[in-house]
Parts: sequence; structure tokens; C-alpha cells
Amino acid sequence: MAIDSRPLAGAGRVEDTINLLGHAARSIVRVVSKITERPPEEIGRKAGIPLLLAPSIKAGLDLDWSDPKQKAAAIQILERQVSSLQQWVDRHLDDVVEQPLRTYLDAITQVRDQDLETAEDGTVRIRQGVAPDRRVSIEDAEMRHGRKSRSKRFDGYKEHIARDLDLPIIVACAVTPANRPEEEGAAPIAEDIQRQRLRLVELHIDRAYVNSPVVDDVIRAGGQVFSKPWGQRARSPDLFSKRDFKIDLRAKTITCPAGQVEVFEPGDTVEFDPEECGACPLRAKCTQAA
Repeated sequence: MAIDSRPLAGAGRVEDTINLLGHAARSIVRVVSKITERPPEEIGRKAGIPLLLAPSIKAGLDLDWSDPKQKAAAIQILERQVSSLQQWVDRHLDDVVEQPLRTYLDAITQVRDQDLETAEDGTVRIRQGVAPDRRVSIEDAEMRHGRKSRSKRFDGYKEHIARDLDLPIIVACAVTPANRPEEEGAAPIAEDIQRQRLRLVELHIDRAYVNSPVVDDVIRAGGQVFSKPWGQRARSPDLFSKRDFKIDLRAKTITCPAGQVEVFEPGDTVEFDPEECGACPLRAKCTQAA
């Protein structure tokens, strides 16, 4: 069986901080308008958020976005008006009526926490850096930024597929947010395979899945795991390379060209006995260190 992933685009609109807050605020006004049977314009005025009366939040701010000072002022204005809207909802709507708004109220809180910070002078500004699990869409709360490579970004999810290489058919699949590591997608796939009473005896994966518990399960059951190894760093032609060492992943041992054996855990750095290495006739082929 082979397991691999590919980008799965999300359906929600991806927006920057200002538009995320504006989108959530507009949605609140739209729902309140429907509940109270009042026009959105009236609610926007009473709630103290005139920005919502403009065609878009940025059009309503009417600023020079190339000017850092004006851009910083935009955050102050929007933050005050969004706070005013939240306070108006708390004052005028009871808990039962407020429930349909909870999704958007929670979204505003989440965007504020991840994207904004308060400076020493008390002003609110865009946070430096990116929050680890940053929300990127109001309508789809689980969408995230992901990367297929350093230069290629996508927004949404990762689709994980397990394919039987002999038949061939797809026997299981899973979906994870785009910012989650591939290894997390292998676990639900393995559970699905077990429910089908199938057993993995040969697993083909790329290195992104190596740390998944599924790999350990296959090896423990006596199966084989195939994955492309990391590239070897160029060393002096007079020295041994990693290829000259016998690495047994099943027994978790590494044997040097002279026959010295050390036990290791994946990810650890292996250090051989310096007393044995010091007297070894092959030492000069291993290292140039004194």
C-alpha cells in the first residue's frame, strides 16, 4: 500500500485581518437584521459601526493603504467599531436570540487573539509574525494556510489517500487542515484499514509520514516500510560516508565499517565508543578530528 497527500482547496474565502473582522461583523448585522426584522443600515448605525454601510470595509475606511500610519489608524477605527457592535449585541439581545450569532462572535474573538496585540501606549496594532494555527476564513473555520513547497502555498486542507498497489484501488482516505504535518493523516487511514480487516504488510511512503505511529505498527508486525532516504552530504572522498555504515531500522542498531555496533532511537545522534575508535585502524577513514 502507498500513502500520499495532495492539496485540497477550501471553499471559504481567504481574507486578511481587516476583512476577516469586517466579514464577521457584517454577518452579525445580517443575522440580527433577520431576527429583529430591521434593515441592516439601521442596526449598523445604532450599533456604532458605520463602516458596514460602505460597499466594503476598506472602502469605508477610505485611507491611503501605502501609508503605514494610515494603515495603523485603520486598525484602531475598525477595532473600536467592532467592539461597539459586540457591546450593542450584549445589551440588546438575550442569550436565546444571541445563539445564532455565536459562530461569528467567536470568530471575532479568535481573529483578535491571533492577529492583534496591544502596544505599550495602549493602541491596538497588527501582531508581528503569524500565529501557529491562524484562522484564514470566517465561513470555514478549519481552513488553514499550507505549503506544498517553500515557494508554493495553498489554502484549505490536505487530502490523504491510501492505495493498494496490487489491485489497484483506494482503500482509505483522510482530510487534515493544510498546516498539519502529514503524519497526522496516516493515523485515521490506518484505523480505517483495520476496520476493513485488512493488514498492512508493505508500506510505501514519502519522508513526511516517517514519524507516524503507522510506520512503527507495520515494522512491529513484521512488515516492510519503503521510503526515499535523505540525500547524503558530500564528504571528503577519503572518508567513509553514511552508506558505509549498516543501519538496521528494525533492530535499531548501526554497525560501523570496523564492526562496532551501537543501539539508537530514530532521530538521535549516534556516538561510538571513543576508546574503541581511538585504537581502530580505520579511524582515519571515519574522521579528521584530533
